[in-house]
Amino acid sequence: MTYWTRILPIFCVVLAVAAPTTLNSNANAQEPTFIGTNVDERIVVALQVDQAAAQAWLPAGWEVAEIGDGPFTGANLMAVFVDRLLQMNAEGQTAGGGAFRAMAFLVPVRLVNTDNTTNMVIRIYSAHDSEGPYKNSAKADVSRERTSNGSNIGGGSGSETWQVDLASGGSATLAIEYQREVPNPHSQEVKTRSAADPSVSRTYYVNQLVDIVNSAPDSIDRASSFSLEVTVPELASLFDGTQQTIGIAVIPSYARQTFTP
Repeated sequence: MTYWTRILPIFCVVLAVAAPTTLNSNANAQEPTFIGTNVDERIVVALQVDQAAAQAWLPAGWEVAEIGDGPFTGANLMAVFVDRLLQMNAEGQTAGGGAFRAMAFLVPVRLVNTDNTTNMVIRIYSAHDSEGPYKNSAKADVSRERTSNGSNIGGGSGSETWQVDLASGGSATLAIEYQREVPNPHSQEVKTRSAADPSVSRTYYVNQLVDIVNSAPDSIDRASSFSLEVTVPELASLFDGTQQTIGIAVIPSYARQTFTP
């Protein structure tokens, strides 16, 4: 198993934010149902937080299973910032407003007493009023500012600022400046589940470009400045001041097809 074969599911499964759609209600259906497609730009921040705090978000029968290898080794929480450039339904029509921004949190998990590992979306924040495809969305204003610089041959530099203000109170702010390198292209089929209802799952066929700009395990540090401040009350135990940043991935291109189950 190659390094990227091992690490790629982390990015694909983590990035499980979608516009509100209706899930297939036939629990006995054998054939997957095509939901739609999307094209995004994303940033993934891998964190190590208090294990008990992460566990508190999981349903019975599942336990936290921190990432065991790769550039995010030791992480047990992912913060994902999504700029959806295009969302289309199965008929090729724009959905969810066509374009939107969101922030999501995910925990890598294991089914208790088994080797069955997967990832669970514990919360999504966006401007949509719906509970979302994973039944755990909360309403928020999400904005992004981005710069990208480069000349001639080579990667260049970039910066991003994200602001998330919850309707219920609290906020999250991400600010980063980094040096870009040529990203790695990857394709894979992955699945993810909802922490609110683990019977809800989706299958994704993903093509993406991944640039790891920071990784403590792999001694990568091309982020000249970085901060992530979270003052969301329901996330207080996860962001209690003891959290550590394990790594950061900039994903300038993320395209996928979505199927359920």
